[in-house]
Amino acid sequence: MHFEVTFVDALFITIAIVAYAIYQTMMKRFSFLVSLIILFWLHTISYFSYIAVYFFRKFILNHDVYAFRELMYNFTLYNAPLYLILGICFTGSLVIYRNLLKDYEISFILPFSYISIMFTSIAYYLLGEPFNTMEALSVLIICCGALVIGLDKTVRHGKETFPFFQYSLLVQIILYGIFKAVTAVIIFLITQKTGIQQVIKTGLQHMFPFSEYDSFYADLGTRFFMMLCLFIFIHHQVPYRKKMVPTLKKHWKFLLPLSLVFLITTYAYQVAYFLTPDKTVLAGVSKFNVPVILIMGYKILKEQMTLPKIVGAMIIVLGGVVILLQ
Repeated sequence: MHFEVTFVDALFITIAIVAYAIYQTMMKRFSFLVSLIILFWLHTISYFSYIAVYFFRKFILNHDVYAFRELMYNFTLYNAPLYLILGICFTGSLVIYRNLLKDYEISFILPFSYISIMFTSIAYYLLGEPFNTMEALSVLIICCGALVIGLDKTVRHGKETFPFFQYSLLVQIILYGIFKAVTAVIIFLITQKTGIQQVIKTGLQHMFPFSEYDSFYADLGTRFFMMLCLFIFIHHQVPYRKKMVPTLKKHWKFLLPLSLVFLITTYAYQVAYFLTPDKTVLAGVSKFNVPVILIMGYKILKEQMTLPKIVGAMIIVLGGVVILLQ
């Protein structure tokens, strides 16, 4: 076994894991309605932060006089159909995730949602990824860990039940997994250049052409359409629409540190993705955020530390380790 991971790679991966856990813990304090509005402003700040970095690169470092035209045409409009689908899937998965947090602890929902990884794995396999026994074993172990967490008795609407017998929870997790799988496929198409990607690109060129970019430039268009779709969803709901500005005024002091944590999370993961030669390392190590979330949920949110959660988290981490062993 040989992992091509440097100290810098490991540092950025660790920063991303810890920052993500802090971000999720901070967001849990808000209600469903307020959290969606906060997330809209959060992604708006994130998008314009990326725009600032983009213009710094183009104008200051490269003296590119066509930077604005490239931003509008190449990095926003050219892949618009795929970005729009990404935005819809992002909004759908976000609404489902925040809706589940209304009734369940974050230390339960986040690891239990990893059962959706099988949808993403199937999607990658259909895209032509070669079958890998260790990766398949890893997905199986992670799903088993999520199922063990599903044995945890939770209180919902005053009644103690097992999650497996809660039909609405299972339906939402399946829909969440489908949204995540579609998101993974589109990100693959616009950031990777492989044989199957070129075949799909050729097949779709008459319907809508698209081009592949590195992760930063693809993020520009993706974040714009994520922000747009989330705004449309919120604006369509009259109660949400009326609270957009009041929520910003009320929580702006909290939004600033939250934005910083969110930007650190996305930037650290992006740098780690760029620096790490073997991307499966990221897939494995990212599962280590489960015990971090479990601990923060227990310490900060005063959530229950139950045996199914602990055992399930350990199994999910084991699944991440198996990815590293291939």
